[in-house]
Amino acid sequence: MKQEYLFVEDTHKAEVESYTPENVRCSIQNIEDSSCWIAVYEASGENLPSAKILSKTNDYIMSKFNPTILTNESAAYFNKSLYPYFNEFERKLRKLLYLKSALQHDATASQNIKELESKDLGTIFELLFTDTEKSWQFTRDEIINTINQLSESTLWDSLIGHETISILRSDFIRVKNYRNDVMHAHNMDAASYTSALGIIKKINDQLDDELNKLVKSPEKEEALAKLLTAGVEVL
Repeated sequence: MKQEYLFVEDTHKAEVESYTPENVRCSIQNIEDSSCWIAVYEASGENLPSAKILSKTNDYIMSKFNPTILTNESAAYFNKSLYPYFNEFERKLRKLLYLKSALQHDATASQNIKELESKDLGTIFELLFTDTEKSWQFTRDEIINTINQLSESTLWDSLIGHETISILRSDFIRVKNYRNDVMHAHNMDAASYTSALGIIKKINDQLDDELNKLVKSPEKEEALAKLLTAGVEVL
């Protein structure tokens, strides 16, 4: 796993050459007939410890010298590791919305909750978490003075419930941003990776809990029936 940085002049070359982080191999590649050169940092293995080491190296190099990033394999590792979780999240979210819309017979929800596969996550979040009855054509001072007095009526609250899947309800902007980082191969650091992994795992667990309340599998129904037949109290 490696990081590569392009420098366009020799100003920081000696300082970069002297930077040797622990467990990282460092080298300099000169470009013939040019003042440009490339600093390369490598760590053994395609794994999380190596990704975290190189992410720390990246933080230092970028904050100290701000070169052009040519290769950022630590960020690529974070992107690939997070992708399955966000893919799972979007699929479970669509499933929950379709089920809730059908079960509640809500005309507004039925009109809006359709063909979700053709909508990107930003559009879906805007649909769910934006109060379409509110007008935001205010001055900055008016918004500051009145925002704490406003109540909201969102599709999410009416269809799913304000306290249901509470992490997504309160942090949907952060989830959307993390999802965009993953899907668009943005250069994530180790701290963002850890935060994104923690929040998306919790949301997926909450989605599972809510889906299990709506749809009971035959196996669960059979197990419940056996417990009741045996006289076991089920809470």
